[in-house]
Parts: sequence; structure tokens; C-alpha cells
Amino acid sequence: MNQLRSLSIWAVLVLLIALTPAFAVPSTKMIRPGASVGLVSLSDTTQMVEKTWGKPRSISKKDGRDIWVYDGKMGRVSLSFREKLGILATFTCYDSFYSVADAPQIKVGAPREDVLKAFPKPSRDNPSHLDYNDLGVHYSLDPRTDRVDAINVYKPGHSEWAK
Repeated sequence: MNQLRSLSIWAVLVLLIALTPAFAVPSTKMIRPGASVGLVSLSDTTQMVEKTWGKPRSISKKDGRDIWVYDGKMGRVSLSFREKLGILATFTCYDSFYSVADAPQIKVGAPREDVLKAFPKPSRDNPSHLDYNDLGVHYSLDPRTDRVDAINVYKPGHSEWAK
């Protein structure tokens, strides 16, 4: 009787795991606008990022922020930290390693029209930018090709491009 009960509990656990939606487990290759890139989240500290992704290829300073650059197994990414607090404020993805969680066709290289189909109402739209301040994501566009050449993730309502 105990073996049957134990087997039933295992069967229920396996079923629950199998039915868990894929989005419940963070993907190492997903951009979640306004929240995260891979397993690193906005507001993570420098120590948390280093624990997750390891040491960056380079560190520099710009406009009162520390800029960490990764390229290799994490794709080409730069991270901007608030200098005094060491808190992650902005991600920038420069290659197609990452795609947007709710629209996996949206990644670096995607055409403008695909971004607008997936996200039809940007807060700013011009030849080189599609900004979604309410979502916390900005798409830089190459005006020659009209394709995404970088994806920036930031805290919703704090766009550097809405100015």
C-alpha cells in the first residue's frame, strides 16, 4: 500500500513537471522586456551578474555608469550598472543570440515590420529607433537596412530614448 501511494505521488510530480509551461523556467537565451536577459535580471548587483555569467571581457566607465561587456558564450552584450550602487540598469544585446520571450522571431537582424507586428504601438518611432517605454525595451535600427541592430532592456518608464 505504501509503495502504491509513493508511486502515485511520483506520478503526480512527473505530470506536474511535464505540464509546467516553458516560460516558467527562465531561458538562457530569452529577452524579457523590462525584466531580464537570460538568467540576469535588471537590478541584479555586479556580484550577482558575475556569479551567473562570470567575469566580463571588459569594464569601462561612461556617464557615471560602469559598463561591462561580454562576448562569447553569452552572446555580445553590454551591461550598464549604476556606478555607486552597482545595480544593473540597462542591457544591450548586439547579436541574434537572444530573442524576445513573447515574440521569438524578434532578435537582432529582425526587420522593423516584424517588430511593429509583434509590438504595434511604440512610444517613439523614427528611422533609427523603436522605443517601448511602457514595456522597457528599445530597438535600435540600422537606417540602411531597416533591421534591428541592437536591443536595449531597461526598467519600464525609464527610457533614455524617450527624451
